[in-house]
Amino acid sequence: MHMALDSYAAVVKHGSTTVFSKAFHTGALAPYTFAGAAEAAERAGKIGIGPKLVLTDVTNQVLVFDFLGDDWRMAMVSDLQTGPFREAVVAAKRSWHKQPALQTTISPIAVAEFLAARLEPKLDQGTLVFKGGLSFATMQAVVEKIGQALAATGADLCPVHGENTASNVMINPNGSVRLLDFDRAVMADPWWDIGALSLELCRTEQERMELVEIYAGQSNSKLLARMKLYTLIDDFIWACWALLADDGPETSGPELYKYANNRLIRFGYHHEVFDIPSLLGEI
Repeated sequence: MHMALDSYAAVVKHGSTTVFSKAFHTGALAPYTFAGAAEAAERAGKIGIGPKLVLTDVTNQVLVFDFLGDDWRMAMVSDLQTGPFREAVVAAKRSWHKQPALQTTISPIAVAEFLAARLEPKLDQGTLVFKGGLSFATMQAVVEKIGQALAATGADLCPVHGENTASNVMINPNGSVRLLDFDRAVMADPWWDIGALSLELCRTEQERMELVEIYAGQSNSKLLARMKLYTLIDDFIWACWALLADDGPETSGPELYKYANNRLIRFGYHHEVFDIPSLLGEI
């Protein structure tokens, strides 16, 4: 779950007005920016795929949104694995991907390299514990190799959501969805979003290909391979981020450490069961 990992979040009531407020922890967004988060949040609200942004406090790095209402609830994976909510979420992602360019372009490999460079010295000094069937250096090498292959193939960059967990989807009884947390929305390959979303929704090749079909309109082995490779990058990014956050004064504690290691375990599993050389050749 991505629930207040990088911010203090609260429902705030004043008279008849109810809003949802997020105050970001210091440095939590790096290498992304608060300005980028505000830009994306405002745009997502205007096109109706996210809550409306009503206030931006640059000094204190706070975003304030319309409160969606008591009939909305956080989606569970079971809500999104099949049926109309799955289609609605994918449609919302596709709508976002068709929006005009954002001001910031960051590749997922650049994010991975930035976080790994900050994390590696702490691992060497023994201030953080890295658990996983694969060494940190091995995971870095895998991500780097995938990044080189993806860069060689190129991509049509578009606005990506950047945080694709089920907990960042709100649903209501009418079948509507809203996406939350556009804090890491940048210009990048849209299949990064779909690959990250597949980590939530898919456990089999059939389910992965179904997701490709819903997004792209047809089965496509090259896009399936691309999507699967991005799952490894996304798990590596969030594992690094969570280990670094666990070392911070505002966010230290067992939950981020457990979250990071769950991501590492899944990276190791997919590294074992995916035929990565074949996927690299396919894209």
